Amino acid sequence: FRVYERLADELGYWPIVTSGYRCLEHQKELVMEGISSTHWSVHVFGLALDVDFNSASEVKRAVEILKKMDIRPRIGWKRYLDKGKTFVHFDLGFLIIPRYSPKLHEGVEW
Repeated sequence: FRVYERLADELGYWPIVTSGYRCLEHQKELVMEGISSTHWSVHVFGLALDVDFNSASEVKRAVEILKKMDIRPRIGWKRYLDKGKTFVHFDLGFLIIPRYSPKLHEGVEW
């Protein structure tokens, strides 16, 4: 939550959270629908948020803010923006011990 709060402070407004914590059942449904590729999303651990913006420029501004934080969240935005979507996924999945995926590293972008 602190990452989101700091993002909102920098932006000057609270962007809309479209997804936060997900139970295992909901995550399973997302996998079955082809929306997610993993049953063990960082959302299941309560360490991820998807935040929606109004434009590509707002997405890019949010990403720049997230990159400058002292704890650097993993940030998913490029492939979504390439599909015309204006949301940013960010998480602190690298805090999960033991790490269940080699993708869980601080500051990773996709």
